[in-house]
Amino acid sequence: MPSEKTKKILIVWIIIAAIFAGAYSFMIWKIYSIDGISTSESIEIRDITKKNDSYLFMKKDIEMNKNSINKVNDYIIKVDDTVIFMEKIESLAKSNNLKSEVKSVSFEAIPNSEISNIEYMRIQMDVAGEWKNVEYFLELLENYPINLNIKKFSFNRIDTTVKNKKISQWTGSFDFSVIKVKDK
Repeated sequence: MPSEKTKKILIVWIIIAAIFAGAYSFMIWKIYSIDGISTSESIEIRDITKKNDSYLFMKKDIEMNKNSINKVNDYIIKVDDTVIFMEKIESLAKSNNLKSEVKSVSFEAIPNSEISNIEYMRIQMDVAGEWKNVEYFLELLENYPINLNIKKFSFNRIDTTVKNKKISQWTGSFDFSVIKVKDK
């Protein structure tokens, strides 16, 4: 039979083993609970990071679209710029030594357009002068920096006699339209 001393040692070792087993179990439980918390926090951090990244991408897209929108707006006549545009067209004719006369200005809806606040401004005008100037005026209209759509044009030669001298003069009739923002 084991002695009293051996029994005491065995009991102490059982108590120490139980303490180690309890401590080991507690540490495993703590690791799993911390792992669960850290996993959920890392998922939350990842989600927040993705949201921030998408926010930055949206911000960059907005900045890039602002530039695109500004470029598009450069091709459209603003509400208050109708008269200024007409003055510019007449100034183009005048600076090319042409006499100009605006025959009509009308406003038309843009067919099949999903945008309701824009319309066509249709202009019919005549110019008169030398052939090279009338032809150059057509080139200026074709290359105008806004979206100017020439529907039709025609040239006519008129011979007149001034002080017994025959003078040839050309007239150009132009029908074109531009996109403008509707008046409110």
